[in-house]
Amino acid sequence: MKKVSNTASRLKEIMKEKGLKQTDILNKAIPYCKKYGVKLGRNNISQYISGEIEPGQAKLIVLAEALETNEMWLMGLDIPNVSKEILESSIKKDK
Repeated sequence: MKKVSNTASRLKEIMKEKGLKQTDILNKAIPYCKKYGVKLGRNNISQYISGEIEPGQAKLIVLAEALETNEMWLMGLDIPNVSKEILESSIKKDK
């Protein structure tokens, strides 16, 4: 799988697609932050969207689950924009 994008552009894409604001992402992420013990703030989201920094693995997982996509797509890899469960299910069927 080749990288065709980056996290900043993918976040912008999914925000536009779903009509989300940065605060919406934070609100959706709250249960996953609690689940994984991850702190995610407005500054983090702002820096990810601007491309200043890339999220670490834990925050990438939280964002992907909150946005109902998968970490690999969010990182910019050339794969479908589907949840982790759907992606894993389709991979198993292809084997």
